[in-house]
Amino acid sequence: MSSYLAVDTDVSGVDDMYVDGSVYLVDRGRIVRYDQGDNTSGWSPQPPPSGGSPFYTKLTAPSSTPDAGVFYAYDEAGRRIIAFVGSDGNVAGEFGPPAGLGPLMSPTGMFMTTSGGGIKVYWTEGDTLWSLSLITAGPAPASSP
Repeated sequence: MSSYLAVDTDVSGVDDMYVDGSVYLVDRGRIVRYDQGDNTSGWSPQPPPSGGSPFYTKLTAPSSTPDAGVFYAYDEAGRRIIAFVGSDGNVAGEFGPPAGLGPLMSPTGMFMTTSGGGIKVYWTEGDTLWSLSLITAGPAPASSP
């Protein structure tokens, strides 16, 4: 076994990781990108359009195809999911739970799938598996336990 990171990096604060050719780590609430073992200087995710100070804890994507484009991060502080373009860190979308939905406070795991042109996120919270359809235009997303 060998270390992937070519730079001396403390990973004790890493909560999650996503790989699509680049390696993205959630480190103490921030998303950091590594390419070929080195920190990609100058790359950082853009602030969410609705503002706030995000604290990221989970990363996922509907595809792990190398450099597929968009990945999703859970912002615990804002109780929302932010979609980022991996190549430049620009925000591609922002999703929150529909009104009255109680969970999406502290997911312990997160996964996404695509079907019918939409994206569905699944997450565990407490002893329940939840799902949420992410819709970028139109009515509010639907959820179900």
